[in-house]
Amino acid sequence: MERDFYTRELLTQKPAVLLLGSGAELTAFVHALNKDYNIEPRVYAESRFAFIPGLSRGRFQRIKHPGNEYYIIHTLLDFYSESDDARQTALLIPCTPYYEDLVARNTRLLEPYFIIESLKNLMDVLPSLMPKAKKEVKMC
Repeated sequence: MERDFYTRELLTQKPAVLLLGSGAELTAFVHALNKDYNIEPRVYAESRFAFIPGLSRGRFQRIKHPGNEYYIIHTLLDFYSESDDARQTALLIPCTPYYEDLVARNTRLLEPYFIIESLKNLMDVLPSLMPKAKKEVKMC
């Protein structure tokens, strides 16, 4: 419960939200972030996911070498050095088991720049998230 409060408070401050990887439920999470907190997340993934025009807003950044851990970490850290969003709090959310493991292995490198949150914890503070998306995340 305390963690939910912290995450909800953080989202009300409109941080830069980086979603790492894509899955079937990602469109629902992007829509919920738009609707509940007016946040337009940045999605880092191998391929573009299905945005619903007029319903969800987000920025896509292709991960060109998904098997290269160094490249992925470098891409995330580049966000901090090149983006106008870098001056604000940045929330990093790995969205697949592969990226959860990658972030866990590189937490020491990423924590100075990002607040790392799990997709499961985020789901608890998005009231408009559809039940189907919540079910898919629990199955991971």
